[in-house]
Amino acid sequence: MHVKYVKDLFTLMTLGLCLYAAEAFSSPQLQTELGALVFGQLDFSRATVNMTPLAHDPNVTDAPTLTLDNYENGFMISHGLSVDIGAGPGVSFYFANLTGPLAYLGQYVGLGLVAEKNIEFTTLVDSKEDIKKAVKQKKIPWKASEIASWKEGETVFYQTNGGIALSGRVGPLYFGVGPTAILAGGWQTYIEKMEDGKVFVQLMKGHEKELRLVAGTLVAEAYTAIVNELAKGVSFAFDLTDEGAQHAYEDMLKGNIVPTQELASQPGLGSIVRVDNLLRSKTRHVRKFAIGIPFIYFSTSKENYREYLRKESSLDGVTRELYFGANVKKTTGRAITIHKSTNEGFYSALEVDSKLDQQDKLDYSGRYNWNYAADHGSSKKLNRALHRLIKTTGLNNELLVNIPDEKKLKYTAISFDLDLPHAYVDYLLADDRFVQVMDEYNERATLELEDYFADASDPLRLCLTHVTKFDLANCKGRLQFSQRIHLKRMRKALEEMKMAAQYSFLNEGDRLNFIKAFTDFGKALVSDVFVFKTVFEDAKRCGMKTNYKIEGERLSRFVSEHVWPLEESCK
Repeated sequence: MHVKYVKDLFTLMTLGLCLYAAEAFSSPQLQTELGALVFGQLDFSRATVNMTPLAHDPNVTDAPTLTLDNYENGFMISHGLSVDIGAGPGVSFYFANLTGPLAYLGQYVGLGLVAEKNIEFTTLVDSKEDIKKAVKQKKIPWKASEIASWKEGETVFYQTNGGIALSGRVGPLYFGVGPTAILAGGWQTYIEKMEDGKVFVQLMKGHEKELRLVAGTLVAEAYTAIVNELAKGVSFAFDLTDEGAQHAYEDMLKGNIVPTQELASQPGLGSIVRVDNLLRSKTRHVRKFAIGIPFIYFSTSKENYREYLRKESSLDGVTRELYFGANVKKTTGRAITIHKSTNEGFYSALEVDSKLDQQDKLDYSGRYNWNYAADHGSSKKLNRALHRLIKTTGLNNELLVNIPDEKKLKYTAISFDLDLPHAYVDYLLADDRFVQVMDEYNERATLELEDYFADASDPLRLCLTHVTKFDLANCKGRLQFSQRIHLKRMRKALEEMKMAAQYSFLNEGDRLNFIKAFTDFGKALVSDVFVFKTVFEDAKRCGMKTNYKIEGERLSRFVSEHVWPLEESCK
């Protein structure tokens, strides 16, 4: 995506509208009117997690019961500020003397400066009384002395971006369709307090290009966008008990990295250690619908992306090349200080580790993730979220918990991860075994579906209606048809993965194709609850992992992790 193409697009839009009007009307005259391109968003966020673990026996088969208001282990607070503003001149084009609906037809072109600032802290406190005080007092530790009082594990991430936005719309008044281009760049800094007075700092400088095709009004907007990101960075570990490291740390945060590099290059000094050099590139395809105003809105989006990350480690001499892919669905709601979000996605990863005079090491895996968070939760809302997770996965026995009846739970969150390991992928791809396995999955998933409707009910509300047996029969037929389609897509994705992996990923293009196909496999997998359950049961014997968490400000922290052993049948 180049600025020249965007300019040409705006020129064609303007000429096309003018030619259309000149052809269609004889008397109207083109008029112009100065205006402004203005947009922005301001958001304060805070999530408080009770770090006291829930006392439960994982070997007990009964659903665990969450407990309230036990604060023995203190709290972890994530809190921050997000500011996104843009402003600049704009011009409206319209035709005078038109009547009826055509009187509202026009075009708008605007150019604005964009500024973005995000800050997010992670703070640890011992008691509820310390929460507000800690949030108010927390600030970016520009000086080494300011981070001395931080606890081990506390972090801050802050990002500053600036750039330009070029926007054009064609359509009736208060409604328009057209492209928006954003060119931006800036810095990302991550700081973490480590043990024994050490501090980890990562600095990234990035550039972003985004081109959107937008349709929207003053209160609702839908768009599809392509975003390209490129960033380079470096990370260091500082021993702030050393005076030279203190000065270098402060200079680095101000943008002068030279003293840090010089001290890190001196052998045997040890007060500053270079950890990694980093290079990251990412392409995202986004489809989004949002409705509301900056402080009160709802949005839903689907996003898929491909990411490449290269890490050159100074500690072990290993260069890691990581390839990522994802398909993600998100819903977000906000009403001033009330936030709620639900995300679901499948993520694929491939890692290539290389070291001088050693053979490259390969690893790959897939992960399904589902999470929910609300900062004004209740038992009713949390139960609804839990039902949605069970409806998506079908894992009622594995995920069911008892939630105390309470109207005000404050911040609540649910997260479920399922990792499909390297061994499971190898099992499917070896000797084209996936051809037979997909047929077996079809039979097993069909039996799961038959068992689900055996008593003529719909407990997970998959059909949205269960008034009559006739409705359920139609729903069952639709689910069977959909199931076959998703299994065919999984089989096709595995064929593409097999082709990409046949030469041990020596070609970078093969790695990218493998990641894309693996992500497509995951997208189809999570689209049918009965297929998901079938894969869940089969992947256990290949060393599958799950991580299930429920946490909040008042709830004790429930964490259930499970790793199944690798069985001979999967080797």
